[in-house]
Amino acid sequence: MTITIKCPVCRATNTFDGTNIICRRCKNDLTLLYQFKYHSYYNRLQTVMFLLHKNTKAAEDSLKKAAELAKEK
Repeated sequence: MTITIKCPVCRATNTFDGTNIICRRCKNDLTLLYQFKYHSYYNRLQTVMFLLHKNTKAAEDSLKKAAELAKEK
């Protein structure tokens, strides 16, 4: 999975492919931002899995977590 994120320092678009965690332009460390975005994606996928298994309570909880993370852009 590739994750695209804008650097908060220089606003350059960076793509994480599993190796680069440093901004391509200003060399800022983007580790925490990539982890944050990864967890948001993970919770969305987890919600789908819960729905497929008809576990609506767990799906609702997971969706709430994903929504909270998505708001923190």
